Amino acid sequence: MIKKFNRDKLFIVFFMGVSSISLIFINIILNLFELKFQNSYFSHLMLILAFVVLIFIWNHFFAKSYVDLINLFLVVQFIFFGGNSVLKVFNLESKDYFSGFTLTHNDYILTNIIIILSLLCFVLGASISEVTSRNKSKKYQKKDPNQKHQYTDEVINFSGVALLLIGLISFIIDFDFSWINSSYKNFGGTTLFKFLWTISLPTSGFVFATSNIKKNQIIGFSILFLVSFIYIVIGNRGYSISILLTAIWLYDNQIRKLPKRKLIFLSLLIVFIISVFYQMKSFTIQQKLNVIDSMQYINLENMFLSLFEESSITYRTLIYTVQSVPIDKGFEWGLSYFWALTTLVPNIFGTSAHPSVIFYENPSEWLAWTFSPEQASLGFGFGFSNLGEAYFNFGLVGIVFSNFAFGFLLETLNKNAKKLLNQRHKLILVAIVISNLFWGIRNPLSSIIRDAFYQYIIFVVILILIKMMFKKKMASFNNC
Repeated sequence: MIKKFNRDKLFIVFFMGVSSISLIFINIILNLFELKFQNSYFSHLMLILAFVVLIFIWNHFFAKSYVDLINLFLVVQFIFFGGNSVLKVFNLESKDYFSGFTLTHNDYILTNIIIILSLLCFVLGASISEVTSRNKSKKYQKKDPNQKHQYTDEVINFSGVALLLIGLISFIIDFDFSWINSSYKNFGGTTLFKFLWTISLPTSGFVFATSNIKKNQIIGFSILFLVSFIYIVIGNRGYSISILLTAIWLYDNQIRKLPKRKLIFLSLLIVFIISVFYQMKSFTIQQKLNVIDSMQYINLENMFLSLFEESSITYRTLIYTVQSVPIDKGFEWGLSYFWALTTLVPNIFGTSAHPSVIFYENPSEWLAWTFSPEQASLGFGFGFSNLGEAYFNFGLVGIVFSNFAFGFLLETLNKNAKKLLNQRHKLILVAIVISNLFWGIRNPLSSIIRDAFYQYIIFVVILILIKMMFKKKMASFNNC
């Protein structure tokens, strides 16, 4: 074990050195290439190769499954941050850039270098997390698998029922038949009941999906697929895919390893969903549900282009941030993270809107008002990205530290999930975190932290209350 651990540490040191030196040379070569030929083609090609190489390294040396969290996040990041490079390499132009604002080859090169740097730090953090845990594996094996834990399956199952009831009742109260003739542009606001069903329904799905009883598992995954379907019909494709990917990870991690054929099928299905609903993003719900009529507007031959046009929206948030910060706008030095954390406190301040909205313009709002004020004035947003927000606050230093920490955290969650077969309540909390981290790849922290926090809180509070009810019931039974 010691020799293996030392070999792994030497590999990590070697990986760090080679990656850093390679990045320096890539930077020099790309800039010289750009100056001489005024072309960023090589930069886009190198970004694609960086994804391919790092996915190979991770799977060859560390991955236990093709559906572990690092693989899933690398693939999602490739779609969101590498899709633009795929279009450029094949000379296909995306329609999702701001009119009136030009981008130079140097902007593309610098942005691609930042993405490559973030990928190196992400995989490095995950690798170190994996390596440093291997010498602790015996410690976990010595634990008694039959040891008593804080919450029984019965308590957790009743918590799932309570969450499902809260979610269904809130959804029914919040439902309005005018939705049928609405598009995604009409779903920006948040009511109390909408907030309740958006945090309760996915959590109830995680509760049932982690059960050891097959019937409960079927109920759990059915809930997750239904929630994913609701979101994609409404127009929130990103969160729909986040729920779906978390469900796939839970299935592979806790129930049965997915064979390659099923993985290929699921991948193609997700690609199909993204492509089709991207082309229908301005349709009303009624038009989307009327498959026969809506399919005449779908260009099935354009599926490839649609997938990467969708991803170029997220890439755009990063490239325009890199172009403008700190030249036109100084670094925020953590302000966006601070104001995002304040949203955890409900609006109890007597103001019409939360202070974070009144006193601070978040990165997504800054992007919209700076580059498309006409669209912003109509209430349209363009999202953001976790990479863009890290650069928005701290520049390259933010990219390095946030992505290293992100990779380390994900692999820590990935490893611990395999050890939580007898601590189901903790596994559910891990699933809540993961689903929101997927969603956070293309959003600022302010868009995800409140839902993640209250999903966590509502589950824990209901769990504690039901446990107290069971204790009282058992106490009254023993007194009889």
